[in-house]
Amino acid sequence: QKTAYEIRNCDWSSDVCSSDLPKTRLVLRRAQTFSVTGPERQRAERYLKTITADCGADECYDLRIDEAIPPHAGLGSGTQLALAVGSAFAALEGLGLEPQEIAERLGRGARSGIGIATFAEGGAVLDSGPVEGRLPTLVSRVPFPAEWRVILIFDDESKGLAGASEAAAFEGLPGFSARQAETLSQRIAQGALPALAAAEIGRAHV
Repeated sequence: QKTAYEIRNCDWSSDVCSSDLPKTRLVLRRAQTFSVTGPERQRAERYLKTITADCGADECYDLRIDEAIPPHAGLGSGTQLALAVGSAFAALEGLGLEPQEIAERLGRGARSGIGIATFAEGGAVLDSGPVEGRLPTLVSRVPFPAEWRVILIFDDESKGLAGASEAAAFEGLPGFSARQAETLSQRIAQGALPALAAAEIGRAHV
């Protein structure tokens, strides 16, 4: 029986986990008392308590977060943290929970399934978008070219929206018709993703 489980999760869209990319790395153990330490510990504690209660677990756990993706920076940090915590718990307790099910239990993926798909397999992905209250499903995935490099520039004085303000901002966006969504999806599926698969950066635009 496992006594600890470690998650090393690369960021959003890369199959290659280099040391300088934002990532989530954590270790979960059974313990005598409940403890969560490290960056983003409040959110991680909420996710851990939610999934343990949902699965009927009455153990105490020690969760140590060694690294976390910067929050509210457009990198999907909340979904990655939730899935990392949930996957570590499921693995430690021998539960067959897939990322999609963990996301549902922890309330992630309501607007986009990209974080769920990339957590599971990495790469560049296209999802269906939410349909009738169900979580988005994966439409297409291609590996991100290993030889390509991505530059991330962060402004420490600027933070993105979160919580109620984020929800209000999404509610205030203009409508996006089904025809517009289909057109954009076709351009991604027929243009950007094949270009990524062929590692031809000149074609990788929408």
